[in-house]
Amino acid sequence: MWGPTRFRQYMILRKVAYQPGARVRWADQGRPNDGIVLKVFTHYLERTMNGSTVRQPANKRDPAYLIEQECGATLLINHSELLPAY
Repeated sequence: MWGPTRFRQYMILRKVAYQPGARVRWADQGRPNDGIVLKVFTHYLERTMNGSTVRQPANKRDPAYLIEQECGATLLINHSELLPAY
């Protein structure tokens, strides 16, 4: 059976990169969140977002994604923390 944990492990092993425009899902403090990928980064990233400097390690094996939530907020999340949204 493909439960959420097993599917997540499968996607991490496959390293399927999400393209800009893809809908993704992640858990924030135990609650699922959805968003849309705006940009993909495959190098170390330091960016000012919402008034604070955000540092995000990234590489080709675990890229970082700039994601926009439905409320309009943007955030950076690594590939290992994401799942495809349906």
